[in-house]
Amino acid sequence: MKLQSRVLIPILAVLILAFAIISFTSVFVMRRSIETMVNSEMQNVADSATHQIRLADDVTDSVLGMMNQKNLSLTYALALLIAENPDNLETGRLSELAARFGVSELHVTDENGVLTWGSLEDFFGFDFHDDLQTIPFLRILDDWGKNDEDNYLVQEPQPRGGDGGETVFQYIGVARVDKPGIVQVGVEMQVIEDIKSTMSIQKAVQDIKIGKEGGVFLLDNDYQLIASSSEKDILKTGLTEEAWAKEMFEKGEGVSEAGFAFGKCKTYFRLVDEYMIVTYIPLSEISAYSAEILSVIVPIGVAAGLIVMLFAAFLIRWITKKTYWYESILDCIPSMVSVTDMNKKLMFVNKSIENFYQKKRSDLLDRQCSNLGMSTCHTEGCGIHCLEKGSPVPDSSYNGVSLKVDLNYLTDKKKRKVGHIELSQDITEMVALNKKLELAIVDAQAASLAKSNFLANMSHEIRTPINAITGMASIGKSARDADRKDYSLNRIDEASKHLLGVINDILDVSKIESGKFTLSPMEFDFEKMLQNVVNVSSFRLDEKKQPFSVYVDRTIPKILIGDDQRLAQVITNLLSNAMKFTPEKGSIWLRTYLEGEKDGVCTIKITVTDTGIGINPAQQERLFKSFQQAENHTSRKFGGTGLGLSISKSIVEMMDGNIWIESKPGKGATFAFTVKLQRGREVNKPSVNWSGIRILAVDNNEMVLADIQGIVEKFGGYCDIASNGKEAVRCIEKNLGYNLYFINWECPTCLGESELLSEKLQSSIAKFGDAFVVGIFPSGGHGDFRKTNAPRMDKVLQTPLFPSIIEDIVREFFSADDQSADHADEAAIDSYSGRHLLLAEDVDINREIVLTLLEPTQLQIDCAENGCEAVRLFSESPEKYEMIFMDVQMPEMDGYEATRRIRALDAERAKTIPIVAMTANVFREDVENCLAAGMNGHIGKPLNFSEVLVALQKYLK
Repeated sequence: MKLQSRVLIPILAVLILAFAIISFTSVFVMRRSIETMVNSEMQNVADSATHQIRLADDVTDSVLGMMNQKNLSLTYALALLIAENPDNLETGRLSELAARFGVSELHVTDENGVLTWGSLEDFFGFDFHDDLQTIPFLRILDDWGKNDEDNYLVQEPQPRGGDGGETVFQYIGVARVDKPGIVQVGVEMQVIEDIKSTMSIQKAVQDIKIGKEGGVFLLDNDYQLIASSSEKDILKTGLTEEAWAKEMFEKGEGVSEAGFAFGKCKTYFRLVDEYMIVTYIPLSEISAYSAEILSVIVPIGVAAGLIVMLFAAFLIRWITKKTYWYESILDCIPSMVSVTDMNKKLMFVNKSIENFYQKKRSDLLDRQCSNLGMSTCHTEGCGIHCLEKGSPVPDSSYNGVSLKVDLNYLTDKKKRKVGHIELSQDITEMVALNKKLELAIVDAQAASLAKSNFLANMSHEIRTPINAITGMASIGKSARDADRKDYSLNRIDEASKHLLGVINDILDVSKIESGKFTLSPMEFDFEKMLQNVVNVSSFRLDEKKQPFSVYVDRTIPKILIGDDQRLAQVITNLLSNAMKFTPEKGSIWLRTYLEGEKDGVCTIKITVTDTGIGINPAQQERLFKSFQQAENHTSRKFGGTGLGLSISKSIVEMMDGNIWIESKPGKGATFAFTVKLQRGREVNKPSVNWSGIRILAVDNNEMVLADIQGIVEKFGGYCDIASNGKEAVRCIEKNLGYNLYFINWECPTCLGESELLSEKLQSSIAKFGDAFVVGIFPSGGHGDFRKTNAPRMDKVLQTPLFPSIIEDIVREFFSADDQSADHADEAAIDSYSGRHLLLAEDVDINREIVLTLLEPTQLQIDCAENGCEAVRLFSESPEKYEMIFMDVQMPEMDGYEATRRIRALDAERAKTIPIVAMTANVFREDVENCLAAGMNGHIGKPLNFSEVLVALQKYLK
């Protein structure tokens, strides 16, 4: 027993000691293991917290910056939309868009800064002068219309009304477009504030737990608690008196045991940027773990396993929650974001991709891009290929939508490539705008080329008549016989008129390009306007022996209101083109029609038809464009600036009309246009009983006969026609004579029968009473009528004959009241011997021209070389002068000012003396300016001598 005792006791003691040693060692080792594990875990948690804090800061700053910029841009665009048209506020779609942008207030003020319209009726009548937050917007009213760069104001976010309330607003103001006023848009910033709160540092650490009681808290440089994962108030707000806090900031990083509100804790601290991250776990919890391990070995393993599982579950929960916030942020981004691994398997897509491809996220993730029908750089492979080579990634497209693609690698902490991230933006509108810009550039380049060609053409068109003028002047000076000199002078006159036409075209185009081309409507006689146009063109028509016919619709009012000069310019241009491109003996028709009338506004259609060379469809497209003709070689062959049709188009469109062409190559062309003109006041003339008048027209030109017969029959008269002398004789014998004869004695068919026709006329007139004979001749041919055997000529007319001309002839011969004074011959040059005239002209040659032209009038003329001298000469002898010719552009004092000063003199003669402008400023507004300055009339340069004589007769008779 003793032995047993001796043996058993030591053995037992050894066993107890061994057990104790083993137990103590196990406890020590286990505790050290637990401490090591806790320290390691706290470091890992600190690493994770550090990463999350930095990521939260970066993502929050980036995303909020993008959202702020996006909302600011969209809100500014919304404000501009309302500024352009405040009525847009009534659109429901606008309110829907505003709500999506976070816009809750839309206001529009009047010119005084008072709210008159908006989304909140409670604010109507609010004055921007009454609130400090709205006063800055009044600058927009002060700068309205002065500087486009200062027409908006973006205010920093602040509480509503500046009173420190919880609701934060950002206001944007822009200037109204239609009139002075402000459009103010208010954006509620609560959405952004919520995101900030969600993505704050507190959110980054609030769910981090270590064990049951452990967690994480953050201190700033002032030892202030700024975030904590504990639900308990374990710390005071300020920790400046805590020694352990100061020690942590001094060391920067380490492990310690600190006493908090509920006991000692194991801590791991680390200084990151401006934050002190402290990871802690109570020592009591560590001791509890150790006790459990000592009491039951197996439960310790189980507990350890459970702790690991709980910790793993906690991390998964924490990571999942954080991932949810990151996905929410990415879902707010309008760009499409997708993430794939290196095998092109989708790992993440944001909400924009779901909406764009109309597929659920669950149907896209963990699948190959190539099997999903998506248009991505991952699918096509070209983007990744470009990324590997370092070249730019090309744009993509999907169902007609253009996409801007950015593709980059995803890497882990060791910079190893683990996947790809792709950002795609819808740039369809941008692509369309770029295409429009490209087309605009092409058009601009084409316009530049056209203008270059135009300048070259202008050089030719201007130099050609100048060369003719200088050349013929040299020939005329060296010529000795009068005929040769007269020929040279005639050629100089023709070249000068051509040069004037070129200059007028250039000036008209210049005014059109600068937007200063205007119309000056006034009452005019429509037929007389047409007659003037025909008179101007008659010489060229006769020169090329081109039959010409005019048709005037009798339903067109005689007096119309419009710019007759510009209308005549269009018709003259079309006739000039028809004559230019129609060969000799080709026919030309001028036709006018009344297409309709509404409220006194008449729609007049005018056409010019020729049998010329015609124009193909490709050339027709370029006809009415500035600086272009049908073909470049056309201007060389036929001459011209290529501006006439462009100017005509502008004039017609300003008269609310259209102009077009109908043509086929080789078959002539018809230029047609419409204009709208106001009906004027009709002038009543003595009526004529047409039913008792019988008329015979004789001419070999069928167009002339058709015109005369049609005009007479529309007036209600009777008209026979004959194409030669024999037919005319048969008509006279058959009808026993006529009241009025229109006979072309120059036509070959009449010349051969002139004696017989003359005899029949004489016999008929003598037997049946008085009759009248009107000789009709083509333009330019009436000078030879005396060579014929005509019995008599009561009147001589040129074709084409207008209805008003025939009506006036009949009224003159068969009406008791003679109202045909309009057709009186021009009077001869009158003598003004002993009369004094003052000429204000600064150019020597212009003075010489006027003095020479007026020599036959025997006027005594004094000259002034500027406005000052003209005022001086008149003021010295106001009763001496009976008329003043005044130039406008002169040195020292222009003609306008000189006229005003003369009118302001005390002399009675200064108020009544006729002052007539004699100037190269010939536009309608120039005439109006002369009259406004106090002048009585206007004569344009180059001078038309007949106009000068008319002015003298008007003011000196």
